[in-house]
Amino acid sequence: MERTAKRRILSFAVAVAVVTAILLAATLPVGAATSSIMIGASTPAELFDLINNHPADHLDITIDNQDGSVVENGMLTIQNGKTVTLQSTDPSRFAMKNVMVHIQPDSELVLRNIRIEGVTDGSVFGASGGDSVLVINGTAVIENGAVLEGGESETTARGGAAYVAADGTLIMRGGVLRNNRAPQGGAILNLGTVRISGGEIYSNEAAVCGGAIANRDGGSLEISGGRIYGNQAAEDGGAIYTALSSNVEITGGRIYGNEAAANGGGMCSYESRLTVSGGQIVDNTAGQGGAVFNGGELRVSGGALLRSEQIGQGVCSSPAGTLHVDEALTIERAIHLEGAPDDYEGMEVARRNPHIADQAAYFHYIPGNYRVADRYNPEPAAFHMLVLEAVTVPPLNNRP
Repeated sequence: MERTAKRRILSFAVAVAVVTAILLAATLPVGAATSSIMIGASTPAELFDLINNHPADHLDITIDNQDGSVVENGMLTIQNGKTVTLQSTDPSRFAMKNVMVHIQPDSELVLRNIRIEGVTDGSVFGASGGDSVLVINGTAVIENGAVLEGGESETTARGGAAYVAADGTLIMRGGVLRNNRAPQGGAILNLGTVRISGGEIYSNEAAVCGGAIANRDGGSLEISGGRIYGNQAAEDGGAIYTALSSNVEITGGRIYGNEAAANGGGMCSYESRLTVSGGQIVDNTAGQGGAVFNGGELRVSGGALLRSEQIGQGVCSSPAGTLHVDEALTIERAIHLEGAPDDYEGMEVARRNPHIADQAAYFHYIPGNYRVADRYNPEPAAFHMLVLEAVTVPPLNNRP
């Protein structure tokens, strides 16, 4: 009885805030300065009314959840060019539960110091099963203290925590994406633009590919910081899967401890361009390509470190892919190239001298074992070509 009365009081407070917003509309010009609002327990529909009827284009909304109050059960739409910041008074508690947030084009959502549980029961807004926490056609920004967890998408058209449409952008500067599940992209399914400079993505699962992130259909993924670890894919891309004319650029961050049953424990790429010039892809496991499985175009350079605890499984490149290795790269635990040596005749591997750690200087083929013998192109500025020579691979305990 007491809880019911309390909820009525909080709902009344939300209603008062909505009425106040409407009255303000008569006195404040459109595009007024940022307005700060605090609310208690409510529904996404009530919160939508509050945002939509407020005259300010920029709203900072704080959910007072110190007593366990939450915004729950439904869909919240950010639209009409609004920029909305959502935060809570107690980031250790859930502030939103069983909620999907749709950010429409030209609108922006910033999340900080807020914990959101994803959609596990879509029936509350006319869907079956679960769905993404965020559906992004505009811009979403995840900052420190934001946690998105428990999203469970049942369709390949959605990621567990976030779906980024072709016209959408997700910027992750901090925060956490964890314990989300989907067929493709346990945490994120990206067809637009994703930029990650901080935060953590861990303990997500994909029933097919991309334990943490699936990047496809022309999507762009840029990683300059943060950590991606402990994710799993039942098939390809324990951490990241990229395919169908997509691009991935890694200049920093750490991708480690991820697992794929088939290809690419750290990353799996098909018909896409993958550039790694910094950061670490280390200690991931897969059937092939513990660090990276390449079926597209892979360029590695700079201070990048690629390592796998599986001998011969640092980087696995198929005959369908091209591999370019610059001079400063360190690859440990070998490179594995599928197929026969003739499949790789003329492959460009490095400008001047590539550095490949001694214990990793074995290129494994089916059948046989080979390694690179340098041959320089007469033109100083040109790449030299890959020359293979047969070697006998020493037993593990005798390797340097």
